[in-house]
Amino acid sequence: MAKWVMKGYQADIDAEQMYTGQIYEERGRTFLALRGQAAYVPASGKPGAIGSLGDAAELKNTIKNNNWNDLGSMTIRPAAWMVRSESSSTSRIRDKDRSAEHPNQDLLSTVVSVARLVICF
Repeated sequence: MAKWVMKGYQADIDAEQMYTGQIYEERGRTFLALRGQAAYVPASGKPGAIGSLGDAAELKNTIKNNNWNDLGSMTIRPAAWMVRSESSSTSRIRDKDRSAEHPNQDLLSTVVSVARLVICF
């Protein structure tokens, strides 16, 4: 992999709001939790939905186009990740697949980031 290529979990965002609020693994297993899903990845590595956080279309409506949005992601504990848009939790994942674990997982367990951004294309 090239020196500056990113790899790992990301809170997805896009112009058409097709993927905003989902959990994606760049250069890895791709989509892990869709908007509105609580997902679990067992040691075998195949993700699956285990619950609902709400209707995907209703959660999509919490995203304000051409306006400020609060988008946050946090690692609750190693291998548990959540994405929030405004005041709604849009996707969550519990990842037990250690083969895909980030080499600095201990650092990831304390990460909390909140971004205030404008979504306009």
